[in-house]
Amino acid sequence: MHFSKSKTAAAIALFLISTIAFTMVAFSPASALDWPDPIPTWTYMSVTPVLVGVNQDVIIVFWCNFIPPTAVGAYGDRWTFHVDVTTPNGDTETLGGSQGFESDPVGGAWTVYTPTEVGTYTFVTRMDAHTIDGGKSRGLENPAGNVT
Repeated sequence: MHFSKSKTAAAIALFLISTIAFTMVAFSPASALDWPDPIPTWTYMSVTPVLVGVNQDVIIVFWCNFIPPTAVGAYGDRWTFHVDVTTPNGDTETLGGSQGFESDPVGGAWTVYTPTEVGTYTFVTRMDAHTIDGGKSRGLENPAGNVT
């Protein structure tokens, strides 16, 4: 089998380029990211439909801009939300009680609310401060280790 000089040179050049690229990636220095403490988060909410009658349900969906970083299926961390509702007469109630709503693995949750009087309602969602511990605080640490 006979190779031409140009094919041999091209093969050697390709080999050297690949080797250099691999070496640069494999042995590049690692550096840690200096995260702010605490990490700023935002909570979003959607109430639908916007216009309803008395005793008709609205769906309230709320979520955080970050997915819980250790959430794996049923295990890992979750966010906790509270929804404050101000009624037309000025009364305020907190949906979810003192425990609040626990998010799903991607950081969101929802509930249903039924207005009981005519007027404008105001909804405010709050998210508790969290310490990421892999689900230990919930008693749901992944027995196989968290995969993030």
